[in-house]
Amino acid sequence: MDKNLYDIKTKMDNFGIVPRAKIQLAKIQAIEAEQKISFPKDYVAFITQIGDGWEQQIVNHCLWKPMNSFEEELDTEYIGKSFPYQEKWIWEDTDTAPLPGESDDEWDARVDELLLPTNFGNLPLTMGESGEMFHLIIDGAEKGKIWVFTDIGIAPCLPKIEFLPWIDAWLSGKRDFF
Repeated sequence: MDKNLYDIKTKMDNFGIVPRAKIQLAKIQAIEAEQKISFPKDYVAFITQIGDGWEQQIVNHCLWKPMNSFEEELDTEYIGKSFPYQEKWIWEDTDTAPLPGESDDEWDARVDELLLPTNFGNLPLTMGESGEMFHLIIDGAEKGKIWVFTDIGIAPCLPKIEFLPWIDAWLSGKRDFF
């Protein structure tokens, strides 16, 4: 285990955060071959050497929301499609506003189609304190980076950050990546 992983595992141990069971590398490699993708190496190292996230836990009166399970969150319908975004996109009140004369059903269908690519090439990791979700980008120009998804838009964490530095910051109490 390299130093970064060791430091993260030590922080988890110190907080009393118990990880789920590790994922076997062969299982990840099989999914990569099937989907024609490669997961970010630091994420693979985390889930194969430390564990597949953790369940919600209360440790020393502190609530630790769950870090999602790779196995439970993997959506094979979309994971192999390239994440198409490189810049933030706020869709509320502009792109998703109803068009003149548009019925509710037409609006629902248009918005569903418009937002569909936000499912491509990413894994949801955990929920922030304000309901935002942090996602790891699996494929595309932003591969390996953490993005914030909300009900009104998506954006890369600022500064841009990859999985291991993000999880280290998260465990250290940094939650504001906007």
